[in-house]
Parts: sequence; C-alpha cells; structure tokens
Amino acid sequence: MIKSEINDKNASQIYSQAYVMKCTHLLKSLEDLIVNDLLKLENATYFFLDAILFDNSTVAKKCETFIDKHIDEILSTEDGTNFLLNLPIKYFMSLCKSDALNIHSENTLIEFIQKYLKHRDGLPKLPEEEVRLDLSLLTDAEKEAREKLKNDKIVEETKVREEEKKIRRDKI
Repeated sequence: MIKSEINDKNASQIYSQAYVMKCTHLLKSLEDLIVNDLLKLENATYFFLDAILFDNSTVAKKCETFIDKHIDEILSTEDGTNFLLNLPIKYFMSLCKSDALNIHSENTLIEFIQKYLKHRDGLPKLPEEEVRLDLSLLTDAEKEAREKLKNDKIVEETKVREEEKKIRRDKI
C-alpha cells in the first residue's frame, strides 16, 4: 500500500509532484495524511511553507493551529526561528494576532516581533509592502507644486545628460 511508503521526509516532495501533475485524488489523500498523521513539531513549519506555496488552505490552517499551540518550542530552535523570520508578512501577522497563540511570555513575542521587523528591514520590499502616497488629500496648489518639482527635476536631469554628452563629444 502506498500510504505505508509515505512519511514526513518524503510527503512534501510527493505532494509537490502530485500538485504539478494535477493528481487531485492523490493531493487530497496526502492532505489528509499530513494533517492527521504526519504533522509534528519537527516538520510543521515545512508543511506550512508547502501549504502557502501550493495555496492549500486546509493544510495551512492545520499547520497554523499546530504552530500556535507549539510556538515556544518552535521559537527555541534555529530552524523554527528562521522559518518565522522568513514568513511572508501576511502569515506572520496572522500568527501574532492569533488568540490561540500559546506563548509563555508576551515579552518573548514582543522581542520576536522586533527581531522579525529588523530582519525584514534588511530585505527588499515586496510590491504589497511599498508605501503608497495618498495624494487625494492634497489641495490643487499642492498637487501643482509637486508636479512642478517633478518636471523641474526631469528638466535638470535632461540638462545634466546633455552636458555629459557634450563633454564626451568634445573629448573625441
């Protein structure tokens, strides 16, 4: 029987292959096996990342519940800490906001949030994290002033490029 051949070491690989080949029955069977039999402290973070990658809300929710319950143990390991540091902000926020988060000390959570934010500062921003200016609240005069500054900057940059071209031509 194939179920006896699947374990926590190869389930992710088999799941990814079944996903690529669109084997829906196998995917469902693997999903059930993961959430009911294979999910453990050592692999919950990996299964959670796979669930995010493959957009599997059933496995993601089960893993998130598991992680909520065992957050202290996960934070105590290097792999667990690295996993949490590299979570997309949406999932990190979801974990931090969870009422079911079973953390021994709120200070631990606060320290980890600070560590997460410091780590994120060193990474390039994702498009959804970019700050977007809301210009709708500006007056017409402020909008015109911004537009003038932008145009002046473009004119200045054009002049500088023209000067650089002229200098290069004169050297030749």
